[in-house]
Amino acid sequence: MYQDLLAFPGKTKKYVYMLASHSHFLIEDVYNNVCHPKPESVLPGWIVGTAGAVRYRLPANLAGAKQARTDVYGYLLATVQPGGEIRFEFKEITRDHIPTHVVERYGSKQLQACFEENKSTYAPEGPSCAAGTAGSN
Repeated sequence: MYQDLLAFPGKTKKYVYMLASHSHFLIEDVYNNVCHPKPESVLPGWIVGTAGAVRYRLPANLAGAKQARTDVYGYLLATVQPGGEIRFEFKEITRDHIPTHVVERYGSKQLQACFEENKSTYAPEGPSCAAGTAGSN
């Protein structure tokens, strides 16, 4: 399937983007990893799971990613260009973005717990480049 998606823009002149949100961290350019050593073999892809769930540690083998962060909150803003291309930008939400009335309602201890304690030691497995997998070349 990965190879089909990689070939799709050349066959159709349409763009392909891969977005995922279940893993609780941020990775931009997620397919630029040890499994795809050539730029022409990399699909544009993001993992953005930064909306409040307990935050995991990052997997290994992400050296090619443009951004790879954990312990961050935010969302992905997608802006469609006139030619159909989509530009993505991660918009981080920091403590300074939390409205005063929310802090007053839930308290500064709860806010601190969200930003400093909402994390896990769990780190998902990194990319697997075994022969026959979708990411192998």
